[in-house]
Amino acid sequence: MKLQENICSLCFFFSIAFNVLASNEPIKPEGDGTAESPFLFERYENFFWLSENTGCFESDSIVYCKQISDIDASDTRRGYDPETDIYYGWKPINTLLSNGSFLLDYDGQNFTIINPYMGRSGNDFTMGIFTRGFFHLRNIVIENAFFERGKTDYAGCLVGWLLSSRDKNSYIENCRVVGTIKMQGGTGLMCGGLIGIANIEKDAFITISNCFSKTSVQSAYSAGFICEVTTSGELNICKCGSISDLQENNGYNYAGGFIERLYINDGSVNIRDSYSNSNIYGEYSQAGGFINSLGGNTNLFIAEIVNCYSTGKFPNKSMMRPFLQLVANAFSNSFTLTNCYYNLTSFEKEDQFAIGRTEDEMKKASTFENWDFENTWDIDEGESFPYLRAEIPEPSFFVSLLFYFLLFVNDIKMRRI
Repeated sequence: MKLQENICSLCFFFSIAFNVLASNEPIKPEGDGTAESPFLFERYENFFWLSENTGCFESDSIVYCKQISDIDASDTRRGYDPETDIYYGWKPINTLLSNGSFLLDYDGQNFTIINPYMGRSGNDFTMGIFTRGFFHLRNIVIENAFFERGKTDYAGCLVGWLLSSRDKNSYIENCRVVGTIKMQGGTGLMCGGLIGIANIEKDAFITISNCFSKTSVQSAYSAGFICEVTTSGELNICKCGSISDLQENNGYNYAGGFIERLYINDGSVNIRDSYSNSNIYGEYSQAGGFINSLGGNTNLFIAEIVNCYSTGKFPNKSMMRPFLQLVANAFSNSFTLTNCYYNLTSFEKEDQFAIGRTEDEMKKASTFENWDFENTWDIDEGESFPYLRAEIPEPSFFVSLLFYFLLFVNDIKMRRI
């Protein structure tokens, strides 16, 4: 039985490998985009078709898509043409229309998108697998995403700019991202491992649940798992985790291991059962292990952070706070932290909001008061920090082998171009 499984895995391995030579032309997916007959995505050219045909959808409609196989996007890594100053790669998916907007509902069904690359220039100001707009995204797995350069204001490995309005609320659930964002010079103002920036209108909401990223983010201004949220509505985040390297590149930057800036006009924010394990490098002007900055216009909001923790490495501790860096004085009575912790060994300093515990204590379930280690959290006692049971496991041996083989094949192709 094991031999049969291995043979099937190898067949899958080589079938995907030969698909590296796929075309770069837009290909319409099967289906008609309705709930009953969604567009069926099985190759990266289907995304290119969607990018070029978003103007065909009616304003206020919902376009339904399903991924039905693993997708190799190695051909998006076509490099840079210095004569035309054009980058080739993943094309933007934007749900905003000249006369309104539509909502894109995408179910990845836990299939993988491997090696997507985006390195655009010119007037493009947002980068991401899903670039800008209103989205329902679920069951998406992205491996080895790479976003670089570009005259970009916002970048996120999954979503560059996420929007939510009263009639088009957005949510993201059960998604996993592994990738790199590398912005040079004065570009790349706000970069997030999962989301660059999110905006929530009054009476609208965004829900993000069971989402994880393992990313390296280099930004010219600010960085985080989610870089910035501005809300006049409702933000709910639960069971999410970030493992990241955040690196500044111009000496005047801000970083938050989980959220860099949370700006609340009114409404409510609830973040629970989430963590940041982030290494924050460089001469950041200001940084927070979990959230860097919390503020807003009024006291007409409720913000709660429950059962969360932060840890990581922080070579420059002068402007670092272990959990929450800055809360505007007017809002200090408008939010509560309950049973939130940080790694005192890593930070070597106190935090006025969360509870500091040594690294050894952070690896014991008994440290975390009223945390649910039966259904929500798990821990390898004495060996690991708490991790969420909802986390998607690491790729199998054959998927990992496929990943490195595709990198090798793609490198050979690039040398021939």
